[in-house]
Amino acid sequence: MSRITRAGLIGAGRIAQAHAAGIQAAGVELVGIVASTPLRSREAASRLGAGRAYGSVAELLADPEIQVIHIVTPTAAHFAQASQAIAAGKHIVCEKPLTTTSADAARLVTQAATAGVVGTVAFTYRYQPVVQETKARLRDGELGGLTSIRGGYLQDWLLTAPASEWRLDPDRAGFSRATADLGSHLFDLVEFVCADRFARVAASVLQAVGGTGRTDSADDAVGIVLETTAGVPCSLAVSQVAPGHVNSLTLEVSGVRAAFGIDIERTDGLSIATPGSVRIVPADELGRGVALAGFTPQGGTLDLISGFSAFIQHSYAAMGGEPVEGLPTLADGLRAVMACEAVRRAAVSGAWVELDGRRSV
Repeated sequence: MSRITRAGLIGAGRIAQAHAAGIQAAGVELVGIVASTPLRSREAASRLGAGRAYGSVAELLADPEIQVIHIVTPTAAHFAQASQAIAAGKHIVCEKPLTTTSADAARLVTQAATAGVVGTVAFTYRYQPVVQETKARLRDGELGGLTSIRGGYLQDWLLTAPASEWRLDPDRAGFSRATADLGSHLFDLVEFVCADRFARVAASVLQAVGGTGRTDSADDAVGIVLETTAGVPCSLAVSQVAPGHVNSLTLEVSGVRAAFGIDIERTDGLSIATPGSVRIVPADELGRGVALAGFTPQGGTLDLISGFSAFIQHSYAAMGGEPVEGLPTLADGLRAVMACEAVRRAAVSGAWVELDGRRSV
């Protein structure tokens, strides 16, 4: 086994801070960073504690000391940068969505497998103790059979976003906005927790909300109905124009005996409903979830930070040759991109759209 000790970072946007902190929390050296300009590279290297600023992506990838590359650039740049990193023999940790098309995502999956490198995608909500607890309880049969799934991911930042925001530029963000940015997390969360896959989807899309001054055709809010390969109905709501919602990610899975409710913004634990009653299992009593996530819940933002660090540590363990259960891989990134494309096709056609319906292992 070869332990990961040195990492490089491509990109210097907001999420770069979380990746840099996670790299350092794992005891790995952040060798260097490259951003959109030499000046920004130098500023980011100083701000994020990187050893050096590189003049280009090619220069960073040519550094033989770097074993893994973190890609935190706008989505449209992911495919080329990830492909170049894999070709250079580097492991990759990529922000979601993995790519703007499923064809490109599939190419990365194949390329990484051929090259023998590990690629992971930052679906970091998998590492929240309430998520791990729900997955474990569902696997152990506590629901008595899954009957329905309901979820949502709501934010409001798009209502006041500046024109310079890269997610407003289809050339940088791709054809999808809210579905790709938020829905990709939600799609992965449902398939991960339920150990089932989406089989088909119907959707409606709200484009370019009035008052924002935009005329592009990307989605701002989406209503989605899905069916899993096991025949379970699922309804999801995704919006970046929902006033009062900063980062509201929720998921409820219901069965014949109980329902489990996840709310990432809550600090008090997991909601468990049975006929006639609802109780909260406190965060510090989430035994299975805590064991699987690998850290003690503290609530809110602290758990999000710890979950991000746990994801990076698990990624590095897999890159070092250790078996890691539940790690979000390039194949999971491909699944999410496929779902985003299906949502778009369903909204345009007004008809159900089939996905690859093979059941998850």
